[in-house]
Amino acid sequence: MNLSRKIIAIGAAVAMTFTYFFFKDPTEKFTAQKGNQDSNKNTGSSKDSKESGALYTILIARAKEMIEKGKADDAFKAASDAVRVNGKDYRGYYYKAVSLMQLGRSDEASLQANLSLEIAPDSAKDQIRKLLKSN
Repeated sequence: MNLSRKIIAIGAAVAMTFTYFFFKDPTEKFTAQKGNQDSNKNTGSSKDSKESGALYTILIARAKEMIEKGKADDAFKAASDAVRVNGKDYRGYYYKAVSLMQLGRSDEASLQANLSLEIAPDSAKDQIRKLLKSN
């Protein structure tokens, strides 16, 4: 990887980290704007949905990273925040389940995995079923 790509990658990582840690509650801004978001849907504005989509992506990446590092508490918090931002995507529930399994909370992990399974696309269901079997 050449130097300019490394600099860009580092800058993106710093920006993602800053965005995540800038807010005490990263979903605070979006929760307060929920009413505006609903009215914006009628007017065609997608600014809020783009912002919440970006935050969701950051939170999912953070949850995955924390799981890989064995930091289940941090992973659970990031995944929970992701579910609050977008409860219609299966990945937040999936990473909540994985982090709960790492914490030894298997009953709660099963519940989250089943929620994930209900809304996941077919391409992701096998992975979720494997998680349920390992529990």
